[in-house]
Amino acid sequence: MKDSRYFTPAELAKLFGISKQLLLYYDKNDIFSPEFVDENGYRFYVLSQYFTLQIIISLRKLDVSLKEIKAYLKSKDINLLKDIYRNKQQEYKKQIEELLYLEKTMQQKISFLNDIQNLPLNQILLELQEEEHLYFSEDISFQTPIKHRMNILAKHMLPVFSHPSFQEYLMGFHYDSNEFFYEGLITQYNVFISANSKLHYNNPIKKTKEKGLY
Repeated sequence: MKDSRYFTPAELAKLFGISKQLLLYYDKNDIFSPEFVDENGYRFYVLSQYFTLQIIISLRKLDVSLKEIKAYLKSKDINLLKDIYRNKQQEYKKQIEELLYLEKTMQQKISFLNDIQNLPLNQILLELQEEEHLYFSEDISFQTPIKHRMNILAKHMLPVFSHPSFQEYLMGFHYDSNEFFYEGLITQYNVFISANSKLHYNNPIKKTKEKGLY
């Protein structure tokens, strides 16, 4: 059917640079359906639907959910649209805070590397450090197969990597000082983590390094 009052799916999709499959997806999910389907199954959109699709595309670019879009299109309530925008605004604020935190962390890392690079090797240095919480793994015997030892290490690191946001952490190995200074006598060790926020462990071995000069 050739009628200047209607768009075919291909024509409408071309206007927005989207696929016909996306229009079909919106139709199947009762978001945006053609005005009518003829006896041969051809689908047609009226000219006014261009503006409705424009709203959908714009909201999707803001990552608004299809459920929220569907509710707004059904009611056309301006207060509901304002709520949608407010919710997205709060999400963006949170993302900005997280990005600023990451930017600050990266600068700290760069400064730390600069300090190491410029560290004099013929001097004893004292530095004021904040209180630090250290999380220790279970004892790991050197007699344990390497694969099992790696499993223990990975399990201990998991709370850092599974945290929803980037976590600054320090990982190290702890040896018994009495064994360390006698060659061949080290029998076991622990993995420890020092992180910039509380980590969730079941029955953690936790120690606190007091604030002071080190």
